[in-house]
Amino acid sequence: MQFICYAPGRRTWFRIETEAEAAAESEAMHHAVEKYFRREHDAAVSSYRPTVTAYIERDIGLKAHVLRTMPVFLTLREHDGTPIATAMLPPNARSSKTSA
Repeated sequence: MQFICYAPGRRTWFRIETEAEAAAESEAMHHAVEKYFRREHDAAVSSYRPTVTAYIERDIGLKAHVLRTMPVFLTLREHDGTPIATAMLPPNARSSKTSA
């Protein structure tokens, strides 16, 4: 999990980055975030179009593409690590800037 920011009440937001983390979150919170994480990850991977045709270099940009196109899955944790909430935000939600 990737640290995102602190929240009031000694809580912390983390980004769920892997299917294993999503599975652990589903088990701890008794919900289906793993199913949604896997579905969105698979959709992002299948939408990837490599710019290079050489087999060994084909997937160099895959991870960056998945991070750009997949929704952001977050978990809110207590200071002791106990999960409180799970959130799914649109892709690039952290970098939403308005132009003046």
